[in-house]
Amino acid sequence: MGAPVVLELVALPEVRCGHFGPLFVMVWRGNVTLESLKATNTVEAALIKQYGKITVIGVITDLGNGVPSSELRQASADAMKQFAADVRGTALVVTAEGARAVLVRTFLAGLTLVIDFSSPFKIFKKLSDSVSWSQALEAQEPSLADTGLAQAVAEFVERSRPSTPAVGR
Repeated sequence: MGAPVVLELVALPEVRCGHFGPLFVMVWRGNVTLESLKATNTVEAALIKQYGKITVIGVITDLGNGVPSSELRQASADAMKQFAADVRGTALVVTAEGARAVLVRTFLAGLTLVIDFSSPFKIFKKLSDSVSWSQALEAQEPSLADTGLAQAVAEFVERSRPSTPAVGR
């Protein structure tokens, strides 16, 4: 068996989704919209149907306008509740830099206090830490123990970055 590869499932301007077996990887690279959230929910539901339980790694590489609207925050919270029973754990990684990144990490930490997650949920600064944490989750799928998984996820994230700088940076 060769090195793991995260396969692309959906690519929109603001998000790219892929998977390696029951690992669902979302790379957010701009302003989240209700349409992009709906697209990721569709992919998540399909992976749950295929694998039963999944693990989620969400990576925020570009903050767009920062903290989402209240409508979008509610839709995100509703989606997390909808899929909670079928998710072994969720790792969110904010690789973006600066004051807005700190604000987003703070917002996400607050979200964990408001939503009662039935599965583990943790926020990270480093992608490699999120993969290690995900691999160590209770009753984790053995295929995710592959030592090359962190590199595969890192390559998927790197290929997901916008090819041109965002306006206004």
